[in-house]
Amino acid sequence: MDSATIHLTLDTGLSFLSTMPNTPYSAINANGDSIIWTVYNLQPGESGTFRVKYASNFAQLLNGDTVICSAVIYPTASDADTVDNFSFTEEIVVGSYDPNDKAVSDATITPAEVLNGKWLTYTIRFQNTGTFQANYVRVIDSIPTSLNLSTFEMISASHDFTYEITGDRAVKWNFPSIVLPDSNANEPESHGFIKFRIKPVSSLVTGNQIDNNAYIYFDFNPPVITNYAQTIVTNPAAISEISKSNNWILYPNPAKDAVNISTDIDLNSIATIQLFDASGRFVAGLPKPISHMIGLPKLNTGIYHLTILLQDGQSISRNLYIR
Repeated sequence: MDSATIHLTLDTGLSFLSTMPNTPYSAINANGDSIIWTVYNLQPGESGTFRVKYASNFAQLLNGDTVICSAVIYPTASDADTVDNFSFTEEIVVGSYDPNDKAVSDATITPAEVLNGKWLTYTIRFQNTGTFQANYVRVIDSIPTSLNLSTFEMISASHDFTYEITGDRAVKWNFPSIVLPDSNANEPESHGFIKFRIKPVSSLVTGNQIDNNAYIYFDFNPPVITNYAQTIVTNPAAISEISKSNNWILYPNPAKDAVNISTDIDLNSIATIQLFDASGRFVAGLPKPISHMIGLPKLNTGIYHLTILLQDGQSISRNLYIR
């Protein structure tokens, strides 16, 4: 591919600071909450990573708020599979009272996604809020049997580390020379993180739940135990999905007042549009799109399932994130 653009949208209350790397990618354009990279000469199978640094505006965000950031790579029109062109993170705002937490990329996953081996990405964050630097940090994650341990893959970490997977399904990370300053001495450098991905076991069915947490050890102190990152297997649409589902794209996603549909199927063939919450409960019927735009009712922040039923009885569902 000669060129492509990557668009990152930050949620309200977040402001862009910097990105690494900034070469060999020739163009970066940051405007408010939108960051755009232009990349050139992409080869088959090529992959890359941008690490983005941003700040939180605590005049706009409170502890417990949910912030959602989304990314998309264009073009999509000539792409054979556009499903993997989109990504998002959903995180809970935490304060100094509990800066150690665990998050998962998907709060819900469908049985079809389970069978297709969809990745779940986990992020473990930690911070030294003591009164002296931490010279040694250990993190232990006991992988539940609902996750396929053989698919475990490390993505990144904030500091140099080693890790091992033990016979009791525990992943143990060691940061032996981290020298993590305490938050009073150097708040920006007192943070660390671990990011990995793993697939659910293929036998999970609707109603199953994946719960996963971690234990963080600073030097010789008792462990700090994170929250449980939770993913629920749910299938809000029991109707068979249309074979051209890869040609349906919702944008912007996250959305607020309206969402657009990108598809090559005649919009006049739409019978109804329905919205379900993450547990599969019906929320609202939506009007048919006008010029590919669907108006949305006032909704709480969270994950929803938008299901479009066609006149021939087929349907297509997509996750929709409301901010």
